[in-house]
Amino acid sequence: MKKNYLLFLLFTTFSVRLLAQCDLGNYMAAFRIPPASYPYTNAANITVNAAVVNITNLANFTYGCGGNTFNGSSPAWWINAANASITLTFSQPVCNFTVLVNGTNTTEEFYFTPNNGTVQLQNFCPNDYVLTGGGASLLCTVVGGASGTIISVDNPAGATQYVLTHNGLAAGSRVTLLDCYVGCNPVPPANQIDCTLPVLSYCVGENAIVNYVATGTFNAGNIFTAELSDPFGNFAAPTPIGSVAAVGSGSILCVIPPGALNGTGYRVRVVSTNPAVIGSNNGTNISIHQLPSVVANANPCVRLYRR
Repeated sequence: MKKNYLLFLLFTTFSVRLLAQCDLGNYMAAFRIPPASYPYTNAANITVNAAVVNITNLANFTYGCGGNTFNGSSPAWWINAANASITLTFSQPVCNFTVLVNGTNTTEEFYFTPNNGTVQLQNFCPNDYVLTGGGASLLCTVVGGASGTIISVDNPAGATQYVLTHNGLAAGSRVTLLDCYVGCNPVPPANQIDCTLPVLSYCVGENAIVNYVATGTFNAGNIFTAELSDPFGNFAAPTPIGSVAAVGSGSILCVIPPGALNGTGYRVRVVSTNPAVIGSNNGTNISIHQLPSVVANANPCVRLYRR
């Protein structure tokens, strides 16, 4: 029992470790992903693939900075030219990842280009590196020898692709991605209202059912109202035809206005009050007709008798 508990505790700790962001205090616990391991899938089921241009591999060598020892994969990517690049492509948007660089000399500068958002670098060794480019790039300032560090890349907007490049100065650096990249929190869906009608032809004064699907978050006290366009599908001055108090999808019992004109181009939409959202129209033309006129016949009824 004790052995099983220890195994469970070890597995749990390992899983949590892989799902956490790296910093200078915990990076030693992260797995260093070697070039031969791509595509690689982490404990959160996010897969990363790597494509390199003008990159070779180099056996790892341990470097330190500020009391930390930096030890990457062996081999690691070797980036030492301005036309060299490492492109990391993730299976879903990633808001934070960390690389470890080793053998870095003064004047070397690292750049990270996302396909979405803006990056901000952090968690690097402050003794030998400084931020440049408004915080989007990192310059090595070490004097008299090589240095190592981690570089955490933050991007609140999230991106599925990041391109790592180098200014090509000095001797170049070993680069390793650490298994502590994390996906972004899901973005709440935008509030949206779509509607349909099971019947598309009505007489004035007739009841109609408008079914609607509400996507997103609607708050307590919200009112969904069905609105009717003019005969040409224009909502410049819509006519409310029914409403319901609700915070989710449902149906609205409506009445076709007695004063509606004959027409075959009507549309219906649903709007909300909390938050205020104007839904899309039903997408199909609706016909509305006046009731037929009733004409009285003054002639007396003619009765037929059978002889």
